[in-house]
Amino acid sequence: SIPNRDSGDSECVNGVRGQNVSEQCSQLPSCSNPTEASAAPNDSADCFAPPVASYEQELLVAVRKFNVKPRHGVAYLQDRGFLRDDPASTARFLRSTKGLSKRMLGDYLGERGDPNEKVLAEYVRLFNFAG
Repeated sequence: SIPNRDSGDSECVNGVRGQNVSEQCSQLPSCSNPTEASAAPNDSADCFAPPVASYEQELLVAVRKFNVKPRHGVAYLQDRGFLRDDPASTARFLRSTKGLSKRMLGDYLGERGDPNEKVLAEYVRLFNFAG
């Protein structure tokens, strides 16, 4: 079920409690034009599915895709213009979005390759290790 924006329901993505989806969405980095979709080819045909009704629903779809195959969830948001194609934006999305599978997050950040290693470096910078 999709949380109702007007109800103030704190039920969140995949039953995780915390911020409601509207609060999460307002904190996510996004491109200047969220309606502009990238025409770049992707290795997942389902990344070009028609847009869903609202940003909150797009986020829910992206989280579900990420929890199955992380690259597809990130590509889904990038293709729709909700997430810039840069490591810092991706890292902020991964850090701030509730409902992402920690195992899949680890798989994504642990993949070898230049893009994932840059995202991992940015992700680590988001934490305060002073103490």
